[in-house]
Amino acid sequence: MGSGGRERRTVRRGVNLVELLLVVIIIGIIASIAIPRASRGSRITTEPELVNCLAILRMAIEEYAADHEGRFPGTNPDRTAGDPKLFADQLTKFTSVAGEVSETRTSIHRFGPYVHRRIPAVPVGTNKGSSQVAIDIDSLMPTVNLGNPAGWIYNPLTGDIIANAEGADETGLLYCNY
Repeated sequence: MGSGGRERRTVRRGVNLVELLLVVIIIGIIASIAIPRASRGSRITTEPELVNCLAILRMAIEEYAADHEGRFPGTNPDRTAGDPKLFADQLTKFTSVAGEVSETRTSIHRFGPYVHRRIPAVPVGTNKGSSQVAIDIDSLMPTVNLGNPAGWIYNPLTGDIIANAEGADETGLLYCNY
């Protein structure tokens, strides 16, 4: 005993191994709940974006055809072939009735543009971010071609366009069937 009659004890309080392990387990449980919800949330936001992009493109294609005597963008005057660059130009620039493209509006080039600045990029799949358009005139409906880096597959003879994307939404509907 010391001089004052009281004994002084130094108590060292720290985190023991069991407490540390408990905190790590709790963080792991929270992460296992939060991470799948966050990743599913980002996936869900791309599906409405895909629907929106397709609506914009399909509406632009229909408006173009209405202004150009039933011809769809990307078709040559004889309606026999398709050209992806012509498709993009005809939707994003001014056009004549015959489909000739101009950077500026004139008395002849009085139609368009139908899409503002550029073709939207596909928001899903391996070609996510691509605004390129591939032409498919071999089948009645365009079909996905994952070997092609294009974001969209378009048939200028029918005016149909789909996302060049694999995968499906949560209901099982394939992205290419949107």
